[in-house]
Amino acid sequence: MTVTTIIDKRLFINKTMRYDYNCLLVLLHCLNHRLELAVHDSIKYIGALNHFKSFIDSLYVLYNASSKNQNELRNVCNELDILFLKLGRVLDVCWVVSSWRAINAVWKTFPALCNHFCNAVNDSTKDSKTRNKSQETRN
Repeated sequence: MTVTTIIDKRLFINKTMRYDYNCLLVLLHCLNHRLELAVHDSIKYIGALNHFKSFIDSLYVLYNASSKNQNELRNVCNELDILFLKLGRVLDVCWVVSSWRAINAVWKTFPALCNHFCNAVNDSTKDSKTRNKSQETRN
């Protein structure tokens, strides 16, 4: 067997496998997307879940819109010896696993978040809007 024969066989196998697995991947993508849309539609009718979603989204906006807040949270995580995880959006038209990652990030960094909110309420260098938002979130 020559090198070109081996390469030709590998290319044929690659093309065949790519075609077979491509169909499967497209099917899985469609099924996952439909599942996510169904979850998204059912959430509209559950009031408590809407409040939870808005709370997590407000955390996302607070820490992803401001690199200063994100750096402060990172410093609090370092002080408390907690792994810093970036907060994400939940129950968006994305994969269910993305929502799980976002909730897991909030769960694991919760002590640091509480500490950061307590510090922000008492911090005179922050504007009144940020202090009020921290007070609301802390309660």
